[in-house]
Amino acid sequence: MQRHDELLREASRLCSSGGKKAKGAHIGGEVALYLAERANTLRKLAAQEMFEEVKTRVTAQRLTTRDQRTIDLHGLTSQEAVDIVKETLAAIDPSPSTARPLKIITGRGSHSVQRKSVLKPAVKSELVSQGWSVTVFEGGLYVTGRAR
Repeated sequence: MQRHDELLREASRLCSSGGKKAKGAHIGGEVALYLAERANTLRKLAAQEMFEEVKTRVTAQRLTTRDQRTIDLHGLTSQEAVDIVKETLAAIDPSPSTARPLKIITGRGSHSVQRKSVLKPAVKSELVSQGWSVTVFEGGLYVTGRAR
């Protein structure tokens, strides 16, 4: 991310300085555009690396607990939470026949703005739209399989 910021600063400097013109082309603007595109690529790579770290942490936490069918999503963004839950469901496939739902701890929202859960409605909405059977409890959700 530091390199991302440096590239954006340099792109901004080139745009504001006017750059040099050669054969009618605005060289500074072209270089600034290239630097901005490179910075955007680096930002995407950094975001992917951060997500992989979060996913690894959540998965490790789930696998080292007594109940490996519980996911704790505290501290994640809504998008991270949704992506991790979807990947976990693909891996464990909870079904009514096993009588072992996936328990998703989202928290009650005590640390959120307006003290309302942000993760629970986001994750529930996505899972229901994907056809999962979801039950709500105060601090999270249970996924019991595919809705019929």
